[in-house]
Amino acid sequence: MTDAEAIRPFVLGFLRDAGAEFHEEGDLVWVSAPGGLATDLGVETRFPLAFDPTNAGRFGAEPAVPGSYLLERMLAIAMARGRWDVGRVAPLAAEWARDAAMASRGRTGDDQVVEITEPTERFFLLFVFRVTFLSDEKRERLCGIATTADGKDAWSVEPSLWDVEVSPATLPKGFSGHEAAYERAVQALREVTRTEGEVFRRASLALLDEEVGRVLRYFDRTLAEIREATPNPSPGLVHAIEVERDRRLAEAVERFDAQATATLCSVRALLVPCATLRVVPVEGGEVSVQIQVSVTYSIQ
Repeated sequence: MTDAEAIRPFVLGFLRDAGAEFHEEGDLVWVSAPGGLATDLGVETRFPLAFDPTNAGRFGAEPAVPGSYLLERMLAIAMARGRWDVGRVAPLAAEWARDAAMASRGRTGDDQVVEITEPTERFFLLFVFRVTFLSDEKRERLCGIATTADGKDAWSVEPSLWDVEVSPATLPKGFSGHEAAYERAVQALREVTRTEGEVFRRASLALLDEEVGRVLRYFDRTLAEIREATPNPSPGLVHAIEVERDRRLAEAVERFDAQATATLCSVRALLVPCATLRVVPVEGGEVSVQIQVSVTYSIQ
């Protein structure tokens, strides 16, 4: 997935929630923002957006790419304001359960009959985090984690599903809070980003090794040249050079110290249509399997 595909849903959702209007023209998105929002973002009330760096600057387009000023401002405003909403996901098709059943035939086999029973609704929580990896360079991305209401299960969610269309709804009766789900989401986030974090840490250590080697070579060469020019250099001069070398080494260690942080940006409660399938083997007997609505309009 490209940066543009990951960032676009967040940016457009942020603008929509902030009361801005926008429409697409080719590779650009033209935005009409309320005066207060434009001031907070540091832009004109009407401006074009570019999600591809190669289009930044066309017609004065503001880049919405990792590290850009505009995206940083949006993230700061969104995190300060936070987001919490509850919505009900409506099936896009009347026969959504049957379509999902047909799609599941690969799991059941051709020698089994699939019947649909017990249409119902399940409650999920969607947590979106801003993940930052920082050392001498900075990498950021948004990561969505969905959980069951009780926090027992959690999984990563693609950005295209973060802003699924919903109708207004209220929290189900008996919902005791999101603390358990949040803790499970944080745990899942660590699991999802563990490999990425390790890769970033190893890259930072490699860069640190290069920088330490460069600093040592520079100061070793400097001391060698001084001793070559002056057989008995001043101890104070040698000490000063060694102190400066140690300072530069300490700076390098601090600069390349890899750190990872995550900040919660939003929480969404979603009521998602579900159904139970009754899988009946030809030889007899049966087993029930619970499925969720199609990925085109729900969390999978």
